Amino acid sequence: FNDSRLIVSNGSILACSIYTEDLHYTGQFGNGIVDLVNDDTRGGLYYITEDPGRLYAMRHSGMSVNAYADLDGTPAFLFQTSDKIIVIVVDDGNYYTKIWTKAEFGF
Repeated sequence: FNDSRLIVSNGSILACSIYTEDLHYTGQFGNGIVDLVNDDTRGGLYYITEDPGRLYAMRHSGMSVNAYADLDGTPAFLFQTSDKIIVIVVDDGNYYTKIWTKAEFGF
């Protein structure tokens, strides 16, 4: 996997591979991670949690939470495009999609 980043999560712990230009972090988030995506171009890491149901945006530099959004329903999946974050939640057995621009989170 040349020039790739490895991100591993076992629910509430995130560990990232260590390369020269890479994100260096291993730590406890305090709440379970349902899904996460990484954006090397904009320097952001996005993840969703179930309790509370939230979408978080973190900066690679410093690994601090830049912004978050509360979610209605139970978060299920997280996707990204070059400029959008897409979250799928389940509520009463129905699937719903919420889309944000990365700019809304400061990226």
